[in-house]
Amino acid sequence: MQVKLCPFCAGEIPLEISLCIHCGKELRSMKIARPYEIVHDGLQYGIALGGEVKLHGLELKKAQELEALLNSVLRDEKAG
Repeated sequence: MQVKLCPFCAGEIPLEISLCIHCGKELRSMKIARPYEIVHDGLQYGIALGGEVKLHGLELKKAQELEALLNSVLRDEKAG
């Protein structure tokens, strides 16, 4: 089963569903203009969306992986 990360809570959810099973947010209706970005978070890194840090305390490699994954989900949502 393919999964994606919820852009609100970063929980793994099946690719085909449109409602996060972790936080209950509706994913189909979301329109995000700015992509996720890596920000320095003290001694570690975080993932920010629209200037608001959504995930904290990540190692750089993990932050890079999550940023790429989250932004690919955004591109897929915009294309679909």
